[in-house]
Amino acid sequence: MRVLALDFETANRLRSSVCSIGVALIEDQKVAFSKKWLVRPRPLQFDATNMRVHRISADQVKDKPEFDEVWQELLHTLGDIPLLMAHNVSFDINVLCCALDQYGITYPRCEFICSLLIARKVWPRMKSYRLSHLSKFLGISLCHHDAEADALASANIAIAACEATGAATVRELTRTLKITHGRLSPVEFTVCRSQLDDPRIPRKKNTSSKPIPRDFVPTTNEIDPRHPLYGKTVVFTGKLFSMPRKEAMQKVLDCGGNCANSVTKKTSILVLGNKDFTRLAGSTKSDKHLKAEQLILKGVPLKIIPEADFLKLITNA
Repeated sequence: MRVLALDFETANRLRSSVCSIGVALIEDQKVAFSKKWLVRPRPLQFDATNMRVHRISADQVKDKPEFDEVWQELLHTLGDIPLLMAHNVSFDINVLCCALDQYGITYPRCEFICSLLIARKVWPRMKSYRLSHLSKFLGISLCHHDAEADALASANIAIAACEATGAATVRELTRTLKITHGRLSPVEFTVCRSQLDDPRIPRKKNTSSKPIPRDFVPTTNEIDPRHPLYGKTVVFTGKLFSMPRKEAMQKVLDCGGNCANSVTKKTSILVLGNKDFTRLAGSTKSDKHLKAEQLILKGVPLKIIPEADFLKLITNA
């Protein structure tokens, strides 16, 4: 069977602002073809944040074809592809749909899957499922945020997952892992997800009100490795004034960080929210706050910051 891994880079905050497309075609459990296109976005406007990530500028694409031309070339070159794949596929499918909408192009009829979700199922104890971390773990060569390299990495993650599980094809792999394919057509759009997330399938109820860090994945591929939260593990204590905790956790992941619900030696930052004195048993500090102070005294490079400082960090993302 044929599976097309793809990756989009965008010029600015608009999901339709495609400036590069990378593809890698899997046939017979091998990468049979890969290619990258530079694309002139409409309008020709680049944000500095995006440029820092993928290092593509307006000068590099000003004479390149726009998305509609590249899309037609892609279809002509590769033909009918019933199954698409990307790492954090929700981002790339969203970009694809926005770009197609901008040019009035009919959606293709296809299914899509996520190599990030596959990796979570096959290697459940990994610290991070970022493309760079998985590539290093699996020995995959990667020039991160090069669209072709990212597509190749996604394809090779799926191939490695097949080898690890004994699956003969990617479709057999997702069936074994109980992953429901997303579907895209001119009249239908459904998301790719683990069948445990399917509301029709009973699952154990989570009785805790706390968000579970492992349930969060980045909602963007445009992560700046120079962001102050990149690679940091953030823990929250107390109720935040500015937003629900789950929203704050999502913002941390979209800046390249990780979240946890308890303070350990691996914690980088503890964010202090509003104290609930009814739960502090007479203390003025939460258990997390006290634990963090103890670790700091032992030389652990952990920072304790108020919510206001956290907001400054994510605002500068």
